Amino acid sequence: MRKHSVTIVVIVMLTMMAYGAALGFATITLVNPWGPALACLALAVVSYPLAARLWRRVVGSRFGWLPPLCHVVLATGVAMALFYALNFCFVSKSSLHTERAVVERLYTETHHRSKRVGRNRYVKGEPYKVYYMEVSLPGGWRKPIHLDRARYSATHLGDTIAIPVGRGLFGLSVIKR
Repeated sequence: MRKHSVTIVVIVMLTMMAYGAALGFATITLVNPWGPALACLALAVVSYPLAARLWRRVVGSRFGWLPPLCHVVLATGVAMALFYALNFCFVSKSSLHTERAVVERLYTETHHRSKRVGRNRYVKGEPYKVYYMEVSLPGGWRKPIHLDRARYSATHLGDTIAIPVGRGLFGLSVIKR
């Protein structure tokens, strides 16, 4: 039973890391995220028969709907993370150019640190600000960009900034910093 529990925990952590990586890379890729997500979902559904026996052993064969659901959720996350990561990592050097983006909005978000007050007990701690600017790129793309405090103070609405953009492995534009 212990080996089975460890396997389940590893699968859940792998799923969370895959979706986190996919979300991180999707924020700097200039594409409507529904296209890659639906393509990866279709790939996951089609690939289930290849992994059906493994998933029935991991999850248990008495749950008829759970093994396909687990496979589709995990495979979709892994496929999206790989898609976005490969597109980002293999940007063509010859396609790198700078785009002129207009600062449309400057804003801050208040986050809170976590404060440990006891063993296994955390509460909301002191607040801190996170600074962002939303830029409008040619082609109608609007992207939020994280800033540090000094750059936030020096930036104004309507400023034009240069953003390096390149074509990735799958032809999608990626913001390179």
